[in-house]
Amino acid sequence: MSLFGEKSKEQKQVEAEQKQKQLELEEQIVNALKEIYVFPGTKSEFEDFIGYQTVWVDLGKRNLGILYNDSRDNPFSGYDFDFQKKIVDSGVVALVNANFNHSNSSFDSYARTHYYGMPVKRK
Repeated sequence: MSLFGEKSKEQKQVEAEQKQKQLELEEQIVNALKEIYVFPGTKSEFEDFIGYQTVWVDLGKRNLGILYNDSRDNPFSGYDFDFQKKIVDSGVVALVNANFNHSNSSFDSYARTHYYGMPVKRK
């Protein structure tokens, strides 16, 4: 910083580069989240469907299942970025036993479709 608390050009450039890297990381995470299957059947039915074995994923939440929202650009927008990253880093490929829940409340500007399912990853 300069004498008067202003940021130097180099500091501004570093901050801009860090911000750009964060935006790119967030985009990569969201794109990976969009690849997760939402499957209404059981884990074994999903394995038959996909052609490989899976294992349950414990993401460290009180409830083992997670919500998927198919009405937004980010299907896991109800969770903070760190948890979304954890979903991706844990290798989740699907939510099985997914239960459908359609909400159309007066608080929503549009109807939302949610699925609550149990996360699995490739064995």
